Amino acid sequence: MSSRRSLPLLLLLLLLASAAGAEARTVPPPRMLVIEAATVITVSGEEHSPGMIVIEDGEITLVGQNLDVPRSARRIRARQEVVMPGLVIPDSSLGIAFTLRQGNFSSLSILDEIHADEFDPEPYLVAGFTAVGLIPNGAGFPGSAAVVRPNLRDGAFELLRDRAYLPVSMRSNGRDNRAITAAFSAARKAIEKEDAAREKWEKEQEEKRKKAEEEAKKSGGEKSEGAKKEGEEKKPDPVFEPPPIDPNLVPLVSILREEAGALPLLFRIGDAGNLLHLQRALEEHEALGKERHRNLHLSPSSRSEQRPMVAPVGEMEALVIATPEITTLPSTFTRINLPAELARAGARLVLTPSSSTRAEFLRFRSRVAELVRSGLPRATALEAMTLHPARFLGLDERLGTIEKGKSADLIFLDGDPFAAATRVTRTMIAGEWAWEGDAP
Repeated sequence: MSSRRSLPLLLLLLLLASAAGAEARTVPPPRMLVIEAATVITVSGEEHSPGMIVIEDGEITLVGQNLDVPRSARRIRARQEVVMPGLVIPDSSLGIAFTLRQGNFSSLSILDEIHADEFDPEPYLVAGFTAVGLIPNGAGFPGSAAVVRPNLRDGAFELLRDRAYLPVSMRSNGRDNRAITAAFSAARKAIEKEDAAREKWEKEQEEKRKKAEEEAKKSGGEKSEGAKKEGEEKKPDPVFEPPPIDPNLVPLVSILREEAGALPLLFRIGDAGNLLHLQRALEEHEALGKERHRNLHLSPSSRSEQRPMVAPVGEMEALVIATPEITTLPSTFTRINLPAELARAGARLVLTPSSSTRAEFLRFRSRVAELVRSGLPRATALEAMTLHPARFLGLDERLGTIEKGKSADLIFLDGDPFAAATRVTRTMIAGEWAWEGDAP
């Protein structure tokens, strides 16, 4: 080939290579963000003082001290702040319209009662809550809970789970317990009805199969009258069609059948009498005794009435959602730290604000701090505000700790989380600011 002919080809190759290089340069590298903090409380392990967190595309990739990171990485210098996982609240009804339902409404979801434009994320973010379990109001089975991320930047909230768990009210020993017994009895009857219908159908199919075989034998293997001609499509195999089930029984049927997608139950109880009724229900329906359903929510009532529940709840190894309150025995100065007693007894502790109000959200950490000063281990308290509620909501693979692979849902504080005057200064969702106060 002559040099004159090869010159255009060479120029073409150079142009193509240049275009390919330009295209490669236009693909942005992963966004790297480095947080340099006074202290990083991971909850999953040791605390780092000072500490660093590396985030890429909203996900944590490294945690530790003196990490080797590129100079080009974007940095947040929080050298006077403590960084920890965002708090997780399992059961809030702030902003939810109160609907007094009684009975079984298991098919309903809290999402049927809330609109994004009516949800105010600011009270959650100011207090450091980065994931929220929203629950419907009512007695019995008021409907399923959903989990959202509050966010002022991209809108009111981001939906994380549309159906997370099924709350069950047992606070009224008579009415609620009758409703629960009736609902599970109806679900059991629906299962028995379907099983009987299936058994009858299978028997009929077997009889039809035998009859067809007998006819084939009589005809000497030839096709009987009415059989399909050669080349015709074969009829699809018959499929069993179960009898219809009341939609409000479907979630309970799924639970009793121990299906993979069955919602966990959360039993909301107030005293030892409620616990006795629950234990009877667990004995009657074996499926309810599985670990995924051993979840209790203790209402903020007299701790002296709830104290007898500590030992049996511990033996159940139940997950217990409790409010962070110190109370005293009647007519005495004896203080009761029920959450600490529950944790010592073997319960998996989750702490939640005393009520769904902005004021209680802001008081939450200080109330937990009082539990810590009165005997609740610090590590247990941290897990009860982050990891354990995330695990209950089915989100512990993404939330609840600061470690590789988790979403960068973080809160920044101007001191130790259990110090009296500490406040949240900034809240981060997936590596982006969701709320910013006054950083030191």
